[in-house]
Amino acid sequence: MVKVKLLTNIGLCLFAGSLFCSPLLAASTSVKAPSADVKISDSISQVKSSSKTRSFKPFELSPAAEAKTTSVKAQDAQSSVHAGSFQGINPKVLNLALKAQRKAQNMGIPRKQYLTVIDYSLPSTARRLWVLDMSRSKVVYHTHVAHGSGTGENHAKHFSDAPGSHKSSLGLFLTGSTYQGKHGTSLTLHGLEKGFNGNAASRAIVMHPAGYVSDSMIKSTGRLGRSWGCPALSYQVAAPIIQTIKEGSLIFAYYPDTKWLSASRFL
Repeated sequence: MVKVKLLTNIGLCLFAGSLFCSPLLAASTSVKAPSADVKISDSISQVKSSSKTRSFKPFELSPAAEAKTTSVKAQDAQSSVHAGSFQGINPKVLNLALKAQRKAQNMGIPRKQYLTVIDYSLPSTARRLWVLDMSRSKVVYHTHVAHGSGTGENHAKHFSDAPGSHKSSLGLFLTGSTYQGKHGTSLTLHGLEKGFNGNAASRAIVMHPAGYVSDSMIKSTGRLGRSWGCPALSYQVAAPIIQTIKEGSLIFAYYPDTKWLSASRFL
């Protein structure tokens, strides 16, 4: 009788132990290995992981084999520069942007036919953002864009990827999905260059409309208002630009920063 009782107690203990351990075992086996058929750069992996830290639903990147684009080849677009298709952009900046676009394409990064160029070497009073339709070799938007309060006054001078710096970041970004923020419809941005803009998602660096991006602000203060690092646009153009470039186009943010120019994986 004692023997039977002892065996019963042992059985109960083993059963309880299995109940306790099974969730742990399930958790340990729930992590899926990266899919072998999705061969995109390390930057893409960083985009996916950093996107999970945001409250909005991130734009899901497609495998390179499934990526669709109607854009012309970068070298074809570059040859059209001399024909005046992209007037107003500093040729040096444009050539760097096209080079970055071409390398991103070779790395299998999905993108739409639009390439957005921001030239932070220009003052905030200048229209320094261009949206290029590469399939038609045409400038579709040319407008003002604000920089971060930590980056400078009218002229941008200081750039950073550090959280809390309130500074703009340089390099190549991939546009994500839209969400409704305190400024209205906003566009998520994913930095593709670790050390320069890789923290964009976790820093909440997004493209959004702002009242301080206006001609009246320039007239009253001599410059645009400043963001916390976001490339903010005026309410007049933000919505159409965001809808045009969302979900898979590239943004190239330029400044003649020697460290970034020499270390960028896209230049």
